[in-house]
Amino acid sequence: MIFVYFSSCALVDDRHLEIPYYRHKSNMEQIIKKDANKFIIIRLPQLIGKSENKNTLINYLVEKIRTGESFQLWKYATRYLIEVNDLRIIMESLVHERSLLNQRIDIANPYRYTVEEIVKDISIYMNKKANYILCDKEDSYLLNLELFLNFCKKKKLDIDFGKKYLSNKLKNIIE
Repeated sequence: MIFVYFSSCALVDDRHLEIPYYRHKSNMEQIIKKDANKFIIIRLPQLIGKSENKNTLINYLVEKIRTGESFQLWKYATRYLIEVNDLRIIMESLVHERSLLNQRIDIANPYRYTVEEIVKDISIYMNKKANYILCDKEDSYLLNLELFLNFCKKKKLDIDFGKKYLSNKLKNIIE
């Protein structure tokens, strides 16, 4: 039996370890590496998909744009994304990939969006102007997705990653 643990891509940036949620994720990874005989640690970015959870990034932004309520937008924040249906396709192949046993793999669309780009795509899709205040704040990190992209190529996973990924997925997310 293989132990599969879902962690966070944000752990590549040590600044996130100051936040209890990420510190817990990091501690769990260490326990799994030490105690599990067979494991795969999957580090995920922002998940996107239809959800009732108003606390996800996309749902939060959709709600603010829908209501016209003002919100702060960090000028230097970026996010990697993966849509839940694509994650399912990836995971169906990944759990059978023995070459990834006892490893950690980051899974994400390789295009890194600024949060302002995300807001722009949602606004265009909803045909509604976003009401935000641009703040001079940063939250950004770089992922090494070579292992993941090689896996996708090897398995011939037909997922259309790139800059248009989010705009192509919005119809699956926004009612």
